[in-house]
Amino acid sequence: MRLWPFLKLAIPLGTLAALALAYGIGRLTKEPEAEINIKRPPPATFAKLEAPAHGRKLVGKVVNPAGEPLEGALVWVRSSNEPSFSYSDSQGAFRFDDLGPGPWPAIVVALGFEPLELTLQESASPQVAALRVAYGAPPKLAAIDHQALQGRIGVPEGFDASHFEVVLVPEAPTRIDSALPRRVECDAQGAFKIDDLIVAHYQLLVLPAWARGGSWPDLLAGVGDGDKHEFTHAKGAGDLILRLQFGMIEGVLLEQGGQPVEGAVVELTLAGEPGRVWIPESTDAAGKFALRPLPAGKYELKLHAGETTLAREIELHAGEQHKLEPLRLPAPPAH
Repeated sequence: MRLWPFLKLAIPLGTLAALALAYGIGRLTKEPEAEINIKRPPPATFAKLEAPAHGRKLVGKVVNPAGEPLEGALVWVRSSNEPSFSYSDSQGAFRFDDLGPGPWPAIVVALGFEPLELTLQESASPQVAALRVAYGAPPKLAAIDHQALQGRIGVPEGFDASHFEVVLVPEAPTRIDSALPRRVECDAQGAFKIDDLIVAHYQLLVLPAWARGGSWPDLLAGVGDGDKHEFTHAKGAGDLILRLQFGMIEGVLLEQGGQPVEGAVVELTLAGEPGRVWIPESTDAAGKFALRPLPAGKYELKLHAGETTLAREIELHAGEQHKLEPLRLPAPPAH
């Protein structure tokens, strides 16, 4: 007789039986766990809320500093934690019919008078709230004189001045009727107009179209025939003529063999002020670039072509047409 098939079945069954027996003995010999006793907490109790007593009446009268009745005054009173309000009638009288026990803190507010704080008492006779301080008539603002302003900026023939911006900056405001800063754009010929400019003294700026809303670069060379950058707007004044600084920096970028470099990025920065950046441009198909109109100043010029950067420092005088010698890219390193 072969025992192996019998053993394959008997061994697992015997193991399970032994484990079940051990578990049963352990349960019989284990000490019983203490019973968990969960009790509901006693109900919370709160003191009964009682509404404050009402039914007190308060009558009174609001008068001005001269003792005359004042109509439309707001009378605000507090009874315990309850606010109440009423308005005085044409005889200055006010009334409350359902207040809690007094005395009552009160505030009286009336147009043209300083607010009055007082305490009103429980009394059979009317309470009198006498306002003490009158503000008087409100101050009158001085009339603000407006006059139309028209003018133009001087530009070369054929130059498009569209959206060039004229900025008028008054002295620091000291009163509510002081003048305010104004900005106005020019048309293609440089003409501009403001219909309602406040009569005052102004400082002037003229910005190129791309710098609208800013404060640099100021292209103004002077007003009229002078060098001043200010004027006084007054009644009957004629057209405002502004002269600009039309300086220019131009050049050409070439390869070592003389071929033009197209698409190089041209950057211009005011020397020592990296935040004063002219709008970048690119060289054309002939490798040429021209930056204008520029105010006088010291500039740093950079041209970026691929991984190569050329830099030049330039001092530009008022109205100068600065033409650079041809700029050539360095020869590529020999391999």
